[in-house]
Amino acid sequence: MKTDWQQELAGIWQAIQESARSWNSTFWFILLVLSIVILPFFDKLFWGRFTLPMLVNPYRNSIVWLGNLAPTMKALSLIFVNGVFVPIAEEYLWRGIAQARFLRILPSPLAIGITSVLFSFKHVLVDASWGRFLTLAAFGVICGVVAKQKGWRSSATLHIFINTIATVMGLVIGLE
Repeated sequence: MKTDWQQELAGIWQAIQESARSWNSTFWFILLVLSIVILPFFDKLFWGRFTLPMLVNPYRNSIVWLGNLAPTMKALSLIFVNGVFVPIAEEYLWRGIAQARFLRILPSPLAIGITSVLFSFKHVLVDASWGRFLTLAAFGVICGVVAKQKGWRSSATLHIFINTIATVMGLVIGLE
């Protein structure tokens, strides 16, 4: 499958502009905020003690280039990768491809639910932790509904917003 990324990125920019001008997303924004506030409590309660083994590469480069710029470069790269690149890639995969195909053969709630659970489970594997499973499943449902109603670019816009805010907050309070 060949994708015209210039056209896709232009579509995401258009979705960002439309979301900024529109107030009809207020319900989804409130639901998202509530899920971010409430569900982490249940995630910690259910999964707080479970972790998965993670492999760490023992071969690290001991030479540091541009050491004075390292904190700034780390912050900028985290914001770019976590805040922009990852949301676009994930939404294209999960809502643009997987959910779209599930919607062809399954009822909408089931297709969105399966995609959301797979999206959340992918994060369990990548993070080597169940710590955000419910929160990310709820976020996946919200993105899935947005994608079904307005397309995957709109869910990518929401995902960009949330990831950028979370990354900046993590950098400010020292989690990243």
